[in-house]
Amino acid sequence: MGGGYLKKVLRKKPLLSIGFGETAARISRHPVFGWPILLAVLWVIFEGVGNGANFLATWLDNLIFLPFTSFISSLVPQPFLNDFLVGNFGVLTMGIENALGTVIPILLIFFLLLNFLEDVGYLPNLSVLLNSLLKPMGLTGKAVLPMVLGFGCNTMATLTTRTLDTPRERFIASFLIALGFPCAVQLGVMLAILATAPFSALLIVIFTVAATQIVCGLALNRMMPARQCADFLIELPTFRLPHWNNILRKTWFRLKWFMKEALPMFVFAALLMFTLDKTGMLAIIEAALKPIVVGFLSLPQKVTEVFILVLSRREVGAVYFKDMVDAGVVDYYQTVVGLIVITLFIPCFSNTMVMIKELGMKRAILTNALVIIIAVLVGGAANFLIRFWQ
Repeated sequence: MGGGYLKKVLRKKPLLSIGFGETAARISRHPVFGWPILLAVLWVIFEGVGNGANFLATWLDNLIFLPFTSFISSLVPQPFLNDFLVGNFGVLTMGIENALGTVIPILLIFFLLLNFLEDVGYLPNLSVLLNSLLKPMGLTGKAVLPMVLGFGCNTMATLTTRTLDTPRERFIASFLIALGFPCAVQLGVMLAILATAPFSALLIVIFTVAATQIVCGLALNRMMPARQCADFLIELPTFRLPHWNNILRKTWFRLKWFMKEALPMFVFAALLMFTLDKTGMLAIIEAALKPIVVGFLSLPQKVTEVFILVLSRREVGAVYFKDMVDAGVVDYYQTVVGLIVITLFIPCFSNTMVMIKELGMKRAILTNALVIIIAVLVGGAANFLIRFWQ
């Protein structure tokens, strides 16, 4: 009976021709040809953010920020006030200058490239390509979209895990996003650091973070047996010509969001570090963490300051670590280990709050505790191995 009605209402129409957009979309999600395309896309992002943003940041620094800092320093001879404004933890230098001079050029390039990929229609096709990779970790290709969004903002990515079908998938995706998905600013800063380091540093950091994610995903899938299998259904658009007006508008709104939300956090972080430094609390914290930071991770004691900043906002700690790399405070090995730990370290405060809302207090606290332990252990293992083999 049902089959008869189906034949009456169902109409099949053959696809007469396949255009360039459809062909390009199919190739991008092809199980063989899709991977070289993905690697090419990642390489363009790396070159664009690493070299293009570095050039723009250096130009702005020489043109605006260095003269401005020198002017303020000469204008304020009083030592305490001078330190407060333009010292190592100055509100203007560590706070506003880092946010505007270092981060904005990175975000500008990164968001232009990401918005271009969104507008072309690449991201949904990427989810099909990665579906087979995510399946052993208890996820489907649907999880690609929250994870890609995690490279923009971990907090929003955790919120969009609601689109996944089961609570189990939502927990695994949220855990992996918290563990090893740097937000746009942090990712951009990392790429800017790695662009000036030997190519082996890029390979080691990417391999270590990716391997950690895969191992943790496999472990979570094993420890949390699936009660039901989630279906993978997604609408696949063809590739289309980008609308540059949309790309520029989305880039502007995302930069505006950063200025509104993150700029005050950079200033707050500078005030926090200035207060800890002047009260002597920073020296106490550094001494307490010295066995881990200096002993186990072989990092300078000053990197403790980076970890403190990461607790408030990941990108603030990443920018401060970049300043240390540029100043030559850390060597090749310490740069690699530092980037690994920062990438795998605890999510920022806002993402933690969203995790509590989405996953519950116990699971959010458990996730953060495990992320810290994993970050330190993996960083220590990487420190031992790269020094042993090189």
